[in-house]
Amino acid sequence: MWLEYKKQLPLLNTVRYQRCIVLNSSIDSQLHGFCDASEKAYGACLYLRSTDNRGNYHCELICSKSRVAPLKTMTLSKLELCAAALLVQLFNSTIRSLQIDFSKKVFWSDSTIALNWINSPPHTLLTFIANRVSEIQATTKPTDWRHVPTLDNPADCISRGQGPHDFLTNTLWTHGPQWLSCHENNWPQFDFKLSEVPEKRSPKTVVSFKITQAGINIIIKYSNFKKLQHVIAYCVRFIRNVKIRVKTSRQMGPLVPNELNSASRIILKWTQYEVSSSEIRALSKGKQVDQKSSLFRLNPFLDDGLIRVGERLDRAPIPESQKHPIILPKNHHVTKLIIRDEHLKKLHAGMNATLYGVRETYWPIDGRNATRLIIRECVTCFRAKPREVNYLMENLPKTRLSLTQPIFDVGVDFCGPFYTKEHRHRNRTKIKTYVSVFVCFATKDVHLELASDLTTDAFLACLKRFFARRGIAQSMNSDNAKNFVGANNDLKKVSKQLTEMIESNKDQEFLSSKEINWRFIPPRAPHFGGLWEAGVKSFKYHFVRIAGNTLLTYEQLHTYVIEIEAILNSRPLTPLSSDPNDILPLTPAHFLIGSSLTALPQEDLRLVPEYRLNCRDLVQQKRQHFWNRWQKEYLNEMIARSKWQSTTHQDNIAIGTLVVVKEDNLPPLKRSLARIIEIHPGQDGIVREVTFKGKSGIARSALKTLYPLPID
Repeated sequence: MWLEYKKQLPLLNTVRYQRCIVLNSSIDSQLHGFCDASEKAYGACLYLRSTDNRGNYHCELICSKSRVAPLKTMTLSKLELCAAALLVQLFNSTIRSLQIDFSKKVFWSDSTIALNWINSPPHTLLTFIANRVSEIQATTKPTDWRHVPTLDNPADCISRGQGPHDFLTNTLWTHGPQWLSCHENNWPQFDFKLSEVPEKRSPKTVVSFKITQAGINIIIKYSNFKKLQHVIAYCVRFIRNVKIRVKTSRQMGPLVPNELNSASRIILKWTQYEVSSSEIRALSKGKQVDQKSSLFRLNPFLDDGLIRVGERLDRAPIPESQKHPIILPKNHHVTKLIIRDEHLKKLHAGMNATLYGVRETYWPIDGRNATRLIIRECVTCFRAKPREVNYLMENLPKTRLSLTQPIFDVGVDFCGPFYTKEHRHRNRTKIKTYVSVFVCFATKDVHLELASDLTTDAFLACLKRFFARRGIAQSMNSDNAKNFVGANNDLKKVSKQLTEMIESNKDQEFLSSKEINWRFIPPRAPHFGGLWEAGVKSFKYHFVRIAGNTLLTYEQLHTYVIEIEAILNSRPLTPLSSDPNDILPLTPAHFLIGSSLTALPQEDLRLVPEYRLNCRDLVQQKRQHFWNRWQKEYLNEMIARSKWQSTTHQDNIAIGTLVVVKEDNLPPLKRSLARIIEIHPGQDGIVREVTFKGKSGIARSALKTLYPLPID
C-alpha cells in the first residue's frame, strides 16, 4: 500500500484549482459545509454555491480541515460531533476572510445522533457533549443543520482517505454533490425526529412532601428562613432515623451542612410546586411553559426538580448558581423570608444591594417590588429613617374668612436678633434688638415693632404701641413651642418669653382688662402659624438685602423697619391683571389708609376749573396735563422693542470662556484671543458686559465686540 501511494504521489503535481469560485454576474451566494468522521480521522469542508441571472448554479470547494482521531477510544457519535464542531470553527475563520454576503448557510452531517445532540439544550447533556454543543449553538442555529446521505457527503473523503489517483478524479470533492448544483427542490429531504439519544444526564428523583401540624402549614408558621430550614432538617432526620432499626446507626447531634442544604431544596421544591405546578409538569415532559406564564421569558428548565432560569448567561465567568438561579414565586411567604434573611445578612442594606445579593442564588419574580416592600416593613430601617405622616391640609379658620375690621384677629411672632450700636460715630459695641411681627388674619396687614429685649415688659410695650396705633385686637395667636426649628438659642428664648409672658399674672390682668383672647398653636408645629411665619420671612428678605451686615443705630434700624412695613402692606393681595385698563390691585394698605403707603401724596388738579386755582396750582395743573400726554402718547410706545428682541448664546458666556476680540483694523485671522475672567449681568440677569484678559492685559468691553469660540 505504501509503494502504491509512493507511485501515485507525483500525480499531485498536476492538481489545479480555479481561483475564481463565483460565477460571473452572480446574484446569489450560499455557503454549504459538510462534516464526517471515522475511527481513524474526522474532518470538514466548505463549498460556495453561486447563482447567476440566468438561473445557472455552480458549486466550488473553498477550503477543508482534517484531524486525526484521538488515541483514546471514543464512540463514532462523539467523533461525528467533534467533526461538526470542527466545521463550525472552519466556518468562523473562513467567514472573516471572505468579503461575501451569503443569503443562506447550511451545514450537513450524516449522523442522526449528532444532529439530535445539536438540537438539544446543552444543560441536559453530559459535559463532553454539552461543551461542543454549546460551541456549535453559539455560532449556528439548530435549523441550519440538515442530514445528508453518506454517499453524497464529500467530507467522507477526509474521514476514510483516498489515494492521489482517486483524489484527482473525484468530482464529489472538488464540486460537492451533484444535487448541490441544482434547484433546492432536488436537495435530499430527510426529516429526522428528536428522540432519546445517549450521553444525556439522568434526572435524579427527589420525593417532596408537605408537612402540616394541627391543620397549620408549617412553612408559613415561621418568620425566619434559617429557623424554618432547621425545623425541616430535623423533621427529615427524624423520618430517616425512624426507618433505621439499629439505634447506633441513627444520626444524632447538631445539623450538618448537607442536611441544611437538603432542607432548603425541600422548601424550595414545595414552594415552586405550590405556585407553578403546571409549569413543572410541562418542563418534566420536555415542553415549554405556557406563553402566558410569568416564567416564559426566563426560558426555565428543570434541574433536579427545581425550576431554574435558562442558559442566557451560560458563558459568563460566574458561579453556576448565578448563571441559573432558582426561580422564586411572586408574593410567596418563602420568597419574603429569603429576601428578609439577605437583608439582615447585608446589615440592613438598601433595595439594590439586597436584591443583588438575593439574585446570586435566586431569581424572585417581581423581585424589585418585593424587596422594596420588605425593606419598608423592616423595623430597624424604619427607626433609622422614619417616614412622617402626611395628611390633608385643614380648612381655613373662620378668622381668615370673616368680614371684620383690620387688626381684629392677629398673629404675633418675634424675629432676630438684630444688632445696633449706641452712638453714630466710632462705636462698635453691639446691642441685641428684636422685631415683633403682627399680622392681621383677614387683610394680611403687617405691623412691625422694635423690642429692646425679650422680657415681658418689652413685649407688653410693643403690644401697647400696636394697640394704640392700630386699635385693640379681639384675639391674639402665637407659637408656644419649646424649641424653634433651627436650634437657635435666641429663638428658644423667644418661645420661652412668650409662654412666660402669657402665663404671668401681670399679663393676664392686662389682657383681661382689654378683653383679649389668646390662642396657641400646637407645639413644634410652625406650619400652623404659616401666616405670621411668612411675614417674618418677608421682613428678613427685605432687611437682609438693605442692611446686610451693616451695624446700624437704633434710629436707622427703626427707619428701615417702618419702611419695610410700608412695602409689605403695599403688596397686592390678588394676582396682577395684564389688562392696562383695570384698576389698581388691592393691597393691605387700602384697608388701613385707603391707598398704598408707597403712593406719592400729590393732589390731582386736572379736572378742577382754572378760575378756582391760584397761580401756583395753575402751573401744577399744566404740568400734570403734560405728564398725562407723556404717559398716554410716549410711554406706551416704549413697551415694544425695535431690535434685539431675543437672547441667544447666553449659556456660552461664563467665566473661563475663550473668545475672539473684534478689531476693525485687523483681518479676521489676525484677531487676538482672550479669556473671560468676570461677567457683569444686568438687573434682568442678562449679560451685556464682560471683563476679559488678552495679550494687551485686562479690559472691560461690551459683549458685541467678542465672539465666543464654539468649543467645550
